[in-house]
Amino acid sequence: MENDLQDALLDVRRAYRLIEDFQRRLISALEFMRAELNVDNYYQYAPNSVPRSVTGALGENGGRRYLPFNDLSVFWLKHSGQEDPYNNPQHGDFMIDVWLRNDSGNGQRGGEYALPEASRSLLIIHVISCKTHNAGKQNWYDVWSNHAYPTSDEVEPIEKYEGFNIYRQEIDMVNLSDKDTFSACINAFRQRVSDKMGISFL
Repeated sequence: MENDLQDALLDVRRAYRLIEDFQRRLISALEFMRAELNVDNYYQYAPNSVPRSVTGALGENGGRRYLPFNDLSVFWLKHSGQEDPYNNPQHGDFMIDVWLRNDSGNGQRGGEYALPEASRSLLIIHVISCKTHNAGKQNWYDVWSNHAYPTSDEVEPIEKYEGFNIYRQEIDMVNLSDKDTFSACINAFRQRVSDKMGISFL
């Protein structure tokens, strides 16, 4: 029994170092992608936010609370240089939500549970575009949070916000193995979104 525990704790130490290295590389990949798309940092949403204290993590989901990178979303914004672009979208502006779906089968955020061997590690990218000249005062986060993620590769209107559309595309993290492969994925994404939504990444 003692040897079993020693082996298990060794596996945990190895896992921590592997996760640390993975997250460092993923942060670098995200920043590379953001720079390639020429968009600005806006916000992030971490459903597994770290609690203020250990007692704040008591309960069944306590372990997950210390894995904020699992199912993290980062938001990037392309705007027209207006004052307070976060609350004043203009025609041609768009927001990109990159959802780090590190374990697609973890059963979180409406997903189905699956064994790790049957799961995938994905960057799920959603683009919300403003195609109206009369958007008025709208907060981008509110627009995002008031529409369910689409499941298709098609552009869908956001019913609550007329003139705003959303599009979804997935990039498998196996394509982050080297810079050239990832660059090709980014360029393919840029072209597809440009064709689908009429978005300029200049």
